[in-house]
Amino acid sequence: MLKEEFNRWEELLAGMSEEQISASHLPSNLSIKDVIAHLRAWQQRSTARLEAALLNREPEFPNWPAELDQIRKTIWIKLMLGFIKPTMNSPG
Repeated sequence: MLKEEFNRWEELLAGMSEEQISASHLPSNLSIKDVIAHLRAWQQRSTARLEAALLNREPEFPNWPAELDQIRKTIWIKLMLGFIKPTMNSPG
């Protein structure tokens, strides 16, 4: 099932230009490339956790440079801000 989903992503991206993949989109102002990088990073972390659970040990996470980790955190914040909208009806 995961392989099928991966193949669908590859087909979709193969039909897009570099400009389409790199263009920022609202509401988060992130590009498709940004979102894919974010998903790949979390895939690596999830795989490390699963492998550790199978082997009954602590996970060994990817050794990302500090600036890459900061970029990942920034993307996460932008994603959350783009999808979580404040309500106008606050309790009061």
